[in-house]
Amino acid sequence: KDIGDIREHRYRRKRLYERLGSPSFAFHGIDLLDIGGGSGYNTLVFLFLGAKVDLVEPNEVAVHSALKLFEKYQIPKSQYTIYNEILESFKGENAYKVIIAEGFLHSLYAENRQEVIECIKKYANIGTYIVVTTMCEFSYFYEDLRRILGLILISQIEDRKQKIEILSCAFGSHLNNMKYAVRQVEDWVVDTILNPGGDVKLFSIEV
Repeated sequence: KDIGDIREHRYRRKRLYERLGSPSFAFHGIDLLDIGGGSGYNTLVFLFLGAKVDLVEPNEVAVHSALKLFEKYQIPKSQYTIYNEILESFKGENAYKVIIAEGFLHSLYAENRQEVIECIKKYANIGTYIVVTTMCEFSYFYEDLRRILGLILISQIEDRKQKIEILSCAFGSHLNNMKYAVRQVEDWVVDTILNPGGDVKLFSIEV
């Protein structure tokens, strides 16, 4: 969801990484690769902490949102580069001190996961700090249910903008009441429901 209090968000993220063993000062001046950073809210905290960030994000809507967000908080353009592509197509030149891969690896097919992991390894070196989040099958079951319901709701709609509006309305109350949610509703809709890489095609239902 849209974050009303960026200071609270920044505090939560700093506390998260402190619990993972990385205090705020550890990010200052480092090269950081953020894979699938979405609309940039989590990336923004790394930028606030002084990291130099390469953000790899294939979702064009998310990239546009991230650019607007960084401009809003006057982040120097020399501090970040956004690559609108998948990690497999990304051609980084250096190893990174920190690699972030939050919130997407579990949604890929098994063979794609392995390919992404191999790509991550290419940009790691001895001492590289890698953070990867996962989701168990039980938790992902509910994501699948939301995805199926969403596709049913827009099954007769052709216009992409209208699809996003319908889905944002349908799931907005749920997402806006999640205490620790950090994504805009529209961003979640595009990535979770409209993303052609979703797992819904594994189900034998017609939508």
